[in-house]
Amino acid sequence: MTDILQRAAAEPRPPVYYQVVTSFVSYLLATEGATRFKVFAREFDAAVPDRAGDAAFGKPLAVLEQGWLGSLKAGDLGALPGIAAFLRRSATYLRPYWRQEALILVGVLFTAGFTVLQPFAFKLLIDRGIAQGDYRLLTGLIVGLSLLFIVQSLASLNGEYLNARVAAGVLTDIRLQLFRHLQRLSMGFYSQAQLGDLMARLSSDLYVIQSAMTGVLVQGMYLVLVVTTSTIALFLLEWRLALLAVICTPLVFLGPRFFGAKAAEASYQQQEQNAAVTSTLQENLGAQAVVKVFGLQDRALATFREQVAKLAQATIRATFIAMLLGMAGELTVTFIQLMTLAVGAFMVMGGSLSLGSLVAFIGLLGNVLGPMHGLSSLMQSLQLATGGMRRVDELLAEEPQIVDAANAVPLERPAREIRLDGVTFSYSGEQTTLRDVGLSIPVGQSVAFVGPSGCGKSTILNLILRFYDPVAGAVTVDGRDIRTVTQASLRDQIGTVLQDTFLFNTSVRENIRLGRPDASDADVEAAAKTAEIHDLIVSLPQGYATMV
Repeated sequence: MTDILQRAAAEPRPPVYYQVVTSFVSYLLATEGATRFKVFAREFDAAVPDRAGDAAFGKPLAVLEQGWLGSLKAGDLGALPGIAAFLRRSATYLRPYWRQEALILVGVLFTAGFTVLQPFAFKLLIDRGIAQGDYRLLTGLIVGLSLLFIVQSLASLNGEYLNARVAAGVLTDIRLQLFRHLQRLSMGFYSQAQLGDLMARLSSDLYVIQSAMTGVLVQGMYLVLVVTTSTIALFLLEWRLALLAVICTPLVFLGPRFFGAKAAEASYQQQEQNAAVTSTLQENLGAQAVVKVFGLQDRALATFREQVAKLAQATIRATFIAMLLGMAGELTVTFIQLMTLAVGAFMVMGGSLSLGSLVAFIGLLGNVLGPMHGLSSLMQSLQLATGGMRRVDELLAEEPQIVDAANAVPLERPAREIRLDGVTFSYSGEQTTLRDVGLSIPVGQSVAFVGPSGCGKSTILNLILRFYDPVAGAVTVDGRDIRTVTQASLRDQIGTVLQDTFLFNTSVRENIRLGRPDASDADVEAAAKTAEIHDLIVSLPQGYATMV
């Protein structure tokens, strides 16, 4: 920045340096305006850069930088991922289950083989068994088909069971990955995130992904095998009819070509609106006391009605585009079948094709067109799943703002003081909550922060707990910056009573024990007596074992 604003003679810089400076300047121009930026450029002094920030924008440079970095993060996610990207991600999640997937593939091979052999059996049945009155061949074909049917049914049943296990395993893995990631994220994320939206990403979005990742992919393998082998069989049976059918077959993919991307985007918007409705519902149910005290029922209903209407519009659009996608495939398949049947009937009447061969050809053509239409539908499901995958990726792309330094060490028990030294902090990067704050809290003293709402009392405590880091200055314990110690050791030294009481869905005893998992029952009761709630607890139906 100094090189640019003061035209300083400096050593050559790499191209990325100027890209970064351009990005920061563009952010200042877009958010603060050209007039303020001119003041900033005129007042800028490399020795005291915050003076220019305060003069032009009323904010130090550290706060401006925080806002700029936040805008970059918001723009990191690119376009909606395609099916190819979804398949690559799916392979990552399915890799631990490769043995089960191999057994599922064996079952798919049995089922596909039976599907392709059936039309040839019908050809023999008609041309030799029925036409020539060969009862022995007729009996053999029926018995053979029955045995093959039993084998492929057992293989299919086993495949469905394994697929259910893989589906449950994948869903569990993704849930655990997301939940583990949520535990890493900092309080800054939770102060802005909507609970209902997070719940939707861990529930409905995951079901869409899981359905596409397991059932759709297995079905896709089956359809590809059937289409490939049946196409070869068509040419072996009657190459002229096969050539006609193959020339028309690409028409099946016109639907996905024109409507696929729109279907994916419509699905994403539907899931976004569903998450918004869930968030509003969760917020309203959690604030019923406030709603009733201030008579907010009508306002809440109006807000909910508006969001439900938006969800309805998104659902209509997603459903209609999905219907167009499916209808295009169905109409194309019907057209190809009718055309092939008409040409084949003339060939039978002309004596160049047997009736059994035509029946077998129509059966094999169904094995090609039906699965290709099925592939078109699967493409639709995969397109819809990309919306869910995008929302999951958005959550996984969130990085914790507060992390332990690579060389962080455990914090020893404080012996002297907690100090804030020139601390400046902003939650949003736009409004400064604390500016150049300094204070000292000696060990053994009781200190109270008093002031109006919004003056920074809770913010100071959040900084001491290292829920956030200051954008300038430092918080130290006995002279050691808390950013150089582990978060766990820091918080182990602090006894915290939060403003809002929260009880987990477990017993009273386990709720008290949360802060010290190794505490004995006697320790738990001693703590309850100290807090003067022991008598209340023992009066509950199951005492300390009462679920809350």
